[in-house]
Amino acid sequence: MRISDNVKHCVCLVCTREMGENGDHFYQYRGTAFFLQMGRRSRSEQSFLYLVTSRRNVLAAQQEGKLLWLRINSHQETAVYFSLQGRHWHFPNDPEVDAAVLLCPGFRNFRYQAIPYENCATNEDLRSRGIGIGDELLVVGSFANQQGSQKNMAIIRDGIIAAMPDEPLYNRQTGLPYSAYLTETRSTGGLRGSPVFACVDHDVDISKLAGRIRVRLLGLVRGHWDRDLASSPFKMDAHEIEAMNHGIVTVTPITEVINLLHQEDTAQERRGEDPGSAV
Repeated sequence: MRISDNVKHCVCLVCTREMGENGDHFYQYRGTAFFLQMGRRSRSEQSFLYLVTSRRNVLAAQQEGKLLWLRINSHQETAVYFSLQGRHWHFPNDPEVDAAVLLCPGFRNFRYQAIPYENCATNEDLRSRGIGIGDELLVVGSFANQQGSQKNMAIIRDGIIAAMPDEPLYNRQTGLPYSAYLTETRSTGGLRGSPVFACVDHDVDISKLAGRIRVRLLGLVRGHWDRDLASSPFKMDAHEIEAMNHGIVTVTPITEVINLLHQEDTAQERRGEDPGSAV
């Protein structure tokens, strides 16, 4: 399905600056992030630009004591690196929700396309638009394996919703439950944190096709579905488990990001208050 070229400008690469054996610096790519804009439904309304990515992209760098950078395209169509040092990340209260947001200044020197907040697929959207299993998906990410020598190179992958987040999944490392879509999506390294869009060309009654395709931001890539031999209810060998994990991708619902944007600390920041001053 052909979509607007603007969608490739909503993503950028998240990376850390590393030092090689010879003392030279290079950038290690950690995943993908995208821009989401709240407000600006009218010229008089204040708007807020957020960078959204996987929680694990951020925490992995922090636990290693490394600073995060963005690799983002400039208006001159060349990639530049932008340090996020001193920026405050917000995380969900639930440690198993794999999302993080950062309030950004106006990126006037960079070329980006922010996804409008109104494009998020809320629970009401899921009901009213009949979004469900079998609906087509688009994943927009930065292609870290071929990031481009001059500018970021965006990649789009397709798939379908394989299962709705009706039942909790469980993190193998922590044993804790989390909510996620299961999607049959061809994945590749570097897509963690990428936005996932649902393409809806029907009404609630899926037997009736609409005249145009509606696209909603469904969530962001969490990673491969992580199933192991011990927890599989079927007799499967390690190779079969690995193949299944790489064919199924978990997607954090965008409703988790919506909840995060309305947490007290995040809302305080938009009001110009110091979140650390809350009692």
